[in-house]
Amino acid sequence: MAAVREAVRAARPFAVAFVDVRMPPGWDGVETTCRLWEADPDLQVVICTAYSDHSWDEMIARLGTSDRLVILKKPFDVMKCSN
Repeated sequence: MAAVREAVRAARPFAVAFVDVRMPPGWDGVETTCRLWEADPDLQVVICTAYSDHSWDEMIARLGTSDRLVILKKPFDVMKCSN
């Protein structure tokens, strides 16, 4: 969080943070996102996970709905394009 706070203080905030839900030991990705937004409320966050200890409803209850947040669940579906 210190790097995020310092970037804001220097008027050079980070544009986006990529966060995994499972980040042992310590905070999980949901808590990390909450803390990141305390340091920089404008930070865009992408949460990417294959497994979560939180349901979608729990994550939305903690993080809210926002255009600053994208949640990606792995594995991703393969997109097939034809020319």
